Order: sequence, then structure tokens, then C-alpha cells
Amino acid sequence: MTELSAAAGTTPADAPVVSVNGLKKSFGNVEVIKDVSFDVSQGQVLSILGPSGSGKTTMLRCINALERPDSGVISVGGVSLDYGKGKPRFRDALAQRRHTAMVFQHYNLFKNKTVLRNVTEGLTVVQRKNGKEAEEIARNALEAVGMAGFEDRYPNNLSGGQQQRVSIARALALNPSVILFDEPTSALDPERVNEVLKTMKDIAARGVTMIVVTHEIRFARAVSDSVIFMDGGKIVEQGAPQQVIDHPQTERLQEFLNSLAPGEFE
Repeated sequence: MTELSAAAGTTPADAPVVSVNGLKKSFGNVEVIKDVSFDVSQGQVLSILGPSGSGKTTMLRCINALERPDSGVISVGGVSLDYGKGKPRFRDALAQRRHTAMVFQHYNLFKNKTVLRNVTEGLTVVQRKNGKEAEEIARNALEAVGMAGFEDRYPNNLSGGQQQRVSIARALALNPSVILFDEPTSALDPERVNEVLKTMKDIAARGVTMIVVTHEIRFARAVSDSVIFMDGGKIVEQGAPQQVIDHPQTERLQEFLNSLAPGEFE
């Protein structure tokens, strides 16, 4: 049986899986990311906290090569793009994107395809795997997120939490160097949030490298190796979760933490 491994990159053992250096991005006259730098090592979970409009999602989209930064160097899975040298070639951006998988707020599943076909789509279309191999990988991924037995259902017959778990399975099946999560629980009913967070915790325990934009503070504390707090397009604080969340050094982070409900994730 095909196993789901932790990563599919070619990064040297001593190099970060994701490296962001001097990242800047503006939309018109509004600078949304201001000289951001950080690294994520193999198997680490980085949680990114911050208010709306702080640049978190834009940064994920830059890492995924869906947005083009104005300057900075982004390396993912051994593929490096230097935006200070101008627009990268399409094939280079595509090569970097293939080292990532993204889990969106609103699932982005194909409504006219079964659960199984939603997961196999990227394997057959992008990775050119044959149908039998793709199906085996997809079934393993669905089992990993607790969705075995739902292969023949359609998204409209699933709860929001189940749809998001299928989305996570789709990302996991691609065996990327890093999975990027953009507020994966923000569109869910409160009773469905924990099932998705626990699935993500299980995935992290497999050694999958993850960058998670979230407001779920208890999840960030329990699962993350490191936490970044962003505000106004800049990193205000970063470090271990116990340091950043339990002992904030700035008044701005303290205000942000006080504004959030603690949640019930354990």
C-alpha cells in the first residue's frame, strides 16, 4: 500500500523547508507586507496570528506563488525565487507552487465530483499519476483525516467540518513540502471547529510541515513549534508559543489576545 510520507521536497536536511527573506508586497499605494523574514524547518508547525488586514493571507499566497511580491526571496522545498530580480519565469513559479498545498477558508471543493474524485483530481491532472495509484493515495489520505467511507458522497451531502477534512485530505495526498492553512476553521459552525483542529493536530503529528493562519489560540499553543504575530504588515513578535502567547512583550499583542475567545481546543 502506498504510504503518505511527511514531505516530498528535495531540501537538504540542514536547510529550512520554507525560507522567506525581505518579503515586501503592496497593492497600489498600500504596503501590506513590510520586510518580513522567517524560516520553517522540516516537520515544524508555524502558526501566524494577527488581526484582519495584517497581511497574513497575502503572505501565504506569496509563498504559494499565487501573488507576486514586489521584492524578497522565497524558497520552498529547495526551489528559490528572487523577486528582487523581477518577475520569475512561469515554470519556476509553477515548480515552487508544486511544493505547496493550500487549505482555504471555504473548502474549494468541486461540487459536481465525489469526495474521492476531489482528492484524486490533483494527483491525476497535476502529478500525472495513473488512476489506480491516485485512488490508493486518495483513500489513504481520506482515512488519515477520518473520512474513510465517504468516498462516494458529494460535498453538498457533507457538513462544513467534513468538507474541510476532505480539503485537508486533498492537500495531504499531494505530499507537498508544506501545507498552507488559511483560517481553516473560520467558516465553520462552532461545534465543527474542534473536529478540524484535531485533524490538523493528527496531521502535524505525522511530521507534516505546516504554516497555519489562525485565530485559534489554544490550537496554536498546543500544536505549534513557533508562532508569529503580525500587525500592519510586519512581524511584531515571534518565538515559541509559550513565549508569544503566554508572555507577550508588546501592548499590541496583549490587546489582540484579550480580544479573542480562548476556545475549547485541547
